[in-house]
Amino acid sequence: MKTAFIFIVLFAYVCCVDQSTHCNMVCPMSWIPLCGSDGHTYSNECELRVTNCLQKSNIVKVRSGTCDTDTVG
Repeated sequence: MKTAFIFIVLFAYVCCVDQSTHCNMVCPMSWIPLCGSDGHTYSNECELRVTNCLQKSNIVKVRSGTCDTDTVG
């Protein structure tokens, strides 16, 4: 009975743990800038995806290259 309880607790923990850890992607160090819809320049598309994941936002690529007035992120 104790074993079943331990498995249930472990299963509940795995299912309900904060899922923000899946946002910890390793992005390449390549400089392929893009301008996001939030006015920020992102180093590459991976950096934009990580930002969206961490902030639970929906920033999209506006264009390739840097933004006119921006913050590099």
